[in-house]
Amino acid sequence: AEGRVLTAIDEGGVADLAQRLKAAGIEAIAVCFLHSWANPEHERRVGEILAEELDPHRGEDQGEEREPELV
Repeated sequence: AEGRVLTAIDEGGVADLAQRLKAAGIEAIAVCFLHSWANPEHERRVGEILAEELDPHRGEDQGEEREPELV
């Protein structure tokens, strides 16, 4: 894992997923990508899309964004 982007995010797919989750009554979502410690761009963008779609009036709130760490 070098942090290179191999596949672009399907932002429309993420937005569609958010609508399905909202319709199912889901109120909380955790976004955690396997190699986000090397490049957090996709993890952050998916979090932004979900926040926008699930509650556009609330604004972005990704809760406790943590520093990446290996254990």
